[in-house]
Amino acid sequence: MALINLELIGLLYDQARSSKQLATSQCYNWDNDSDIKPELFVRLYKTYKQAENLLDKLRKLHAVCRDLATDNLQAYYEDYEQHADEETPPFDPFEEIIYHFFSDTIRDLPPTIAQYKELCMLAANYQHIRETHDAGFQQFFGDVDLHYQGTDQAGNPVFIAQSQLPEEVRNLIEINRQIKLIEVGYCLDGYDTFYLRAQAAIDLSKETNDYKGCAAYILSLYHPVDNEANAPS
Repeated sequence: MALINLELIGLLYDQARSSKQLATSQCYNWDNDSDIKPELFVRLYKTYKQAENLLDKLRKLHAVCRDLATDNLQAYYEDYEQHADEETPPFDPFEEIIYHFFSDTIRDLPPTIAQYKELCMLAANYQHIRETHDAGFQQFFGDVDLHYQGTDQAGNPVFIAQSQLPEEVRNLIEINRQIKLIEVGYCLDGYDTFYLRAQAAIDLSKETNDYKGCAAYILSLYHPVDNEANAPS
């Protein structure tokens, strides 16, 4: 069962980054700058840092599990040996997975997503935020004819204006856009279960030293699209 979708969390991160950039642009006290309240600035910045860390750690965990599941350990072993001394214990592939949960730093994956309460608030309001943004964009710029990339009969890339697409295709694009907005709003709901199942897989697999099986199981908790997008070429 897919519990983590990196694409959707990436969209949530994009919104957090955009809001943070808008807030920081008001820090220079130009005449046209808005007076942003300190508590709002802190909330926007915390949301951004939470989204940044969550996406980064989940991406890196995915990459590590992909490598361990295929026994692609050489780079990890060489890096470990480079920093090892005579008292350093032998290389343990499990530590590459465990590091993302328990490295004793503030950037460890949170045990529950409620710890990132500001990010959860953004997810809950994501659809409203995007719709408000899009309405403001249309009011300011008017109707902009979006373009979509396709291919011609020879397979060459072409860009097609939305107004030139058949009505049923335009309707499908709008339906998919609305679905995506809803999906992003719920993209953190599976995180707590993901964390618990990953921990259970680590504990059980360490007893038999089955790091490949552990890594493969954690990969199965990610959305299939993530696994395809991050597959080695």
